[in-house]
Amino acid sequence: MAGAFAQRFAFTRDAPALQWDAGFGIVERLGPQVLPLRGRGVERADIRIHAIDPLSRDFWPFPDHGVDTADAAAPPLPGDEPKAWSETADIEADAIKDRIKALGSPAVSRLAILPLRRDGADARFGIDLSEDFARIKGREQPGAYLVGLRAPGESARHWLRVVVTDLTLSAIEEPGRVRFAVTSLATAQPIAGAQLRVEGVRDDKFVTLAQGTTDASGFFTWSLAKRAEAELRRVVVTKGLDTLVVDPGSAPSEYANENWSKPDADWLAWTTNPSSSASRGRARYAIFSRKGRSIVPRRPCISRATCGCIAAAC
Repeated sequence: MAGAFAQRFAFTRDAPALQWDAGFGIVERLGPQVLPLRGRGVERADIRIHAIDPLSRDFWPFPDHGVDTADAAAPPLPGDEPKAWSETADIEADAIKDRIKALGSPAVSRLAILPLRRDGADARFGIDLSEDFARIKGREQPGAYLVGLRAPGESARHWLRVVVTDLTLSAIEEPGRVRFAVTSLATAQPIAGAQLRVEGVRDDKFVTLAQGTTDASGFFTWSLAKRAEAELRRVVVTKGLDTLVVDPGSAPSEYANENWSKPDADWLAWTTNPSSSASRGRARYAIFSRKGRSIVPRRPCISRATCGCIAAAC
């Protein structure tokens, strides 16, 4: 029988890590403004915020996993700044990086204290940026921002795009038409007088495919008795300075047979495809909110008790 022996071993500590838990989203103009993070072993983070034009295609659509830049990279020299994106194709991540470097000094640059410990476990949490947004545009004001995050000792800065808004958009697809409903994210009440614009590519040009104004009930009807071939790119809703831009390529799930499922085609793709059969009448929702979750991912909300944004379904 073999004799007893002793063996010593040790587990290496996990390397510190910090990242956004989303690449883009919205926060409530009249509610909490907390952005989601996940990480471990990082007690502070370097935060930078740039205010941007919510309609600029220089930073839209933003990649699902965000964009990384290096702080050490030099900005472009005067005269070498990238031009505003005007191609019919959507902008790609590398081109977005070039434009971030050309933004100049951020409106906010600070160190944020995080609820993590050097030897702590992995955690998901949120960082409240309401005071930062208020400093830039004023309290409870709409806006669009790029927020850059860097952990001490890291060379890469991680960016996400966030919009501060009180607008939400619902769509009821019916044979021969789409009824859009614009409501308040805070109260779920209809918003009258909102400007709605459907944009896309037709004949190799980025153009407006349809536009209108919501009525007293918050509805605008897009008639599709005659459909022309095009490629739908985005739906824009504005009310005063408040702006919401919805990407059909990031379509919400649809509800049928007591289940939510991801559709095969982009949201509203049939509206610009003359050979496609018209919708049979269904409701889809472009933006959803769960109270208590400030940044809004593309997830459904199914009851008034937990939602602040569904008009047609509540």
